[in-house]
Amino acid sequence: IMIIVYYAYLNEAKPWYKIVLGQILQLQQCQILTQKRSPVRLYIHLTGLQPSLDVGLLFLKTILKQLTWHRSPHIKVGEYHISTSTINNYEYPGIDLIWRLSQDYPDEPFLYFHSKGMFFHDQNGDERCHEDKILFQARYTQKQHDFLA
Repeated sequence: IMIIVYYAYLNEAKPWYKIVLGQILQLQQCQILTQKRSPVRLYIHLTGLQPSLDVGLLFLKTILKQLTWHRSPHIKVGEYHISTSTINNYEYPGIDLIWRLSQDYPDEPFLYFHSKGMFFHDQNGDERCHEDKILFQARYTQKQHDFLA
């Protein structure tokens, strides 16, 4: 089993949906979800206020159903878990989720990524989204990563 934990902060003052969509698409494109040697369990934690939290849940469930499961025969619909919170505790919910899961799966590899800090102000004070940067990219092959066997 490979366990993937994704934490996203849905900052209603920012276009969080661009970051979340980009990261989920890159997760799909990096082929971790489609490798045949090891099943994947996806755990997601969203933090945000209403209505962003409800919109985020619907948005994420929709893109996961349409993209991830359609192209990943080794993951069945429903084999992802989404939890939520409304208090901004920075990355703590994601890290806590990894810790709790590691108690149940102490010998399994984990992949963790998050959306926090994906917005910044440059030296001119202009704000821009990191959506044009590589959010995450990985290629797993049997030769390079035999632990997936």
